[in-house]
Amino acid sequence: MSIPIFSLQTFVWTITVLLLSGAALPKLPGMRRDRSWTISLGLISVASLYAMALGAQHLWTESQLTHEIWWRSTGTPLGLPPLRFELGLDALAAFFLLLTGFFALIVAVYSLGALRASHYHTYRAYIAGAYSLFVWGTLMTVVAYDVFLLLLALEISTLAFTMLTLFKMNVYRRGELSGDALQTREARLAPKVYLIISHASTAFLLLGFLLLAASADSASFLVLQEKASAGLQNQLAFWFLLAGLGIRAGLSPAHIWPPLVHPASPTTTHAFSLGMGIKVALFLMIRVFFQFLHPAPWWGLIIFLLASATALINVWYALASHDLKTALAYHSIENIGIMVAGIGLAIYASAHAPESPLASLAGFALIAGLFHLLNHAIFKSLLYLATGSIENLTRGQVHMARLGGVLRFFPWIGTFFLIGAWAISGFPPFNGFISEWLTLKANLAIFATYAIQTPRNVTLWRELFLLLMGFMLLVASFALTGYCFFKIAGLTLMGGAKERPGHWGEEKEISGWMHIPMGILALAALLIGIFPRPIISLLARIVTTLGMNPSAPSPPEASAQLMPHLISFAPIKDVRLQIMLAGAAIGMLFFLLWFTARGRRKMQVWEGGIRELAEERTHPTAASLTWLIRKQFRYLTPPLFDKRATSSHHYPPDYLPDIFLLAESPTPQARQVVIELFRHGFNHLIQWTFSLSERFALSVQNGDVRRYMSYIAATYLGTLILYMIFLSILASQ
Repeated sequence: MSIPIFSLQTFVWTITVLLLSGAALPKLPGMRRDRSWTISLGLISVASLYAMALGAQHLWTESQLTHEIWWRSTGTPLGLPPLRFELGLDALAAFFLLLTGFFALIVAVYSLGALRASHYHTYRAYIAGAYSLFVWGTLMTVVAYDVFLLLLALEISTLAFTMLTLFKMNVYRRGELSGDALQTREARLAPKVYLIISHASTAFLLLGFLLLAASADSASFLVLQEKASAGLQNQLAFWFLLAGLGIRAGLSPAHIWPPLVHPASPTTTHAFSLGMGIKVALFLMIRVFFQFLHPAPWWGLIIFLLASATALINVWYALASHDLKTALAYHSIENIGIMVAGIGLAIYASAHAPESPLASLAGFALIAGLFHLLNHAIFKSLLYLATGSIENLTRGQVHMARLGGVLRFFPWIGTFFLIGAWAISGFPPFNGFISEWLTLKANLAIFATYAIQTPRNVTLWRELFLLLMGFMLLVASFALTGYCFFKIAGLTLMGGAKERPGHWGEEKEISGWMHIPMGILALAALLIGIFPRPIISLLARIVTTLGMNPSAPSPPEASAQLMPHLISFAPIKDVRLQIMLAGAAIGMLFFLLWFTARGRRKMQVWEGGIRELAEERTHPTAASLTWLIRKQFRYLTPPLFDKRATSSHHYPPDYLPDIFLLAESPTPQARQVVIELFRHGFNHLIQWTFSLSERFALSVQNGDVRRYMSYIAATYLGTLILYMIFLSILASQ
């Protein structure tokens, strides 16, 4: 039975009125800015609840596809087809619509308390308005069902988030927050980098979609699915779309932008922008690669290896980061790599013949990727909300060297951060363990099945080697994630600050509006980790609508002989035992909170396991805790922090800051630094582009009047030739 309020057109018109009104409120004449931001957040909450209701209703009724026309033009000038905006909602879109609405609501409720901090005072209405527009663009991207509306929604999201990235630049310029020279420079650079990256992504997407639309003679997603071809256009479209979506998702080497751009935006919005907004690229990957293209097995291997390398590269840079928000941004891209690894494995398995045992594992791999997408959105949003609370309490300070003792001073915030750190590290009983293990199991199952069912040849060994290498990269990234959060949690929650600012601890409490969302996310991370089966069943139904078998069959008998260590993970089936475990885990959390709050004045600073070392100079630092790993790559680090003392051949101008300062010292020789190699490579590319452009300009505009006269003659001659061609065409008609 169709309910009118769940019509797609009704939904789109309603959220357009609500969210665009929320974006325009701060600029309306006569509207008090101290009230407009709360009204904007209220409108966002209403629109988010509507999105959640529509997504849940579609999933509950198991509808196949709801397709409607939102708007169409009446005239057709020059014989062009009428322009129209198509809307569509299938199971995949409904799942993302539900998640987008939920996390938009979480951030809106959290912002009701977080934006009351002093450093947000001037920008509350501005942040709420830009966030409202960002949510509208994200929701429209999910329900768009034609190429033009999709690209339009993506561009609106880009412009809205660019407005948010102006925040840090403004507060540094006005002196409302203190930042060093590097932080100020990065804040100024962030909006420019984001616009360049986003428009480069859109250009690749436009090329890919134009190839598909040209072969299908339509921009509608319905027609693109029906007329998907497997020719040369299919291959070219794959490369263009992979480039566009990979850049937007932050896959290496395009991972340089999230750690530079997102810390420049308000921390209140990070839980949505990095928790959910960036995952729109993954939503489009699933839709494009599984519905619009005919995948080849090597596509999946390329995506899988690229994703695995992205995971390892970004966790390494997270280890080297000294800023809490930067480290979390790198971890977000690391987890994007884990999700895309599941998508790559699904593409690789589904590209084989339907009767192949390998094809039956495609649904299993995609379930693992979607499950980790959900889990990451939960625990990373929790980490960002806790970080925002720390930032409010310390007046904008999130440098690890200036933090310490959060768990002692603020037990609720410290506990929420600790739960998020435990979940992202992949430790049971929280949700991160389930999806990471499912991803590894899908990899092992595909490896084992392919090894047994395929005749021995060069192709077999090459693909097995690539699958095994990707598996090793993923395992290494999982291990380093745990090690990195050992460092972050140890220093931030239980450590002592070497340079604690004088105002640390002056703020004793945060708003209850901030506690509620963090508590909901912490509870969700625990319950999904203990009761994963309902989520897996939901994801299985979504995978079925994409034409894949959602089951995860056991490897064949021969596979079991080849890999006896392939353990089948099955969550506990006894409901009573599940309830007992959940109660015990919740009880332990409350005991930790009570114990921390009771003994906060008596607790000693964490000393890395050696409690007898009580002097401040012996406190561990981020640099000391990661030295064992960083020293393996110390040959990549320059001898001096001052790059002006080195050869300009090796160190180009610092267009994108590529130096991580790990330890403060009066002398440059004693400073420990790490180069972000990919930013370093982009600096070389930018320098080469500028040099080439300058040489070309000097050759074209050299001041010689004879050169300019030849340009005029060539222009006249070209115009004459085109005119004659035009006349011959008219005469032939």
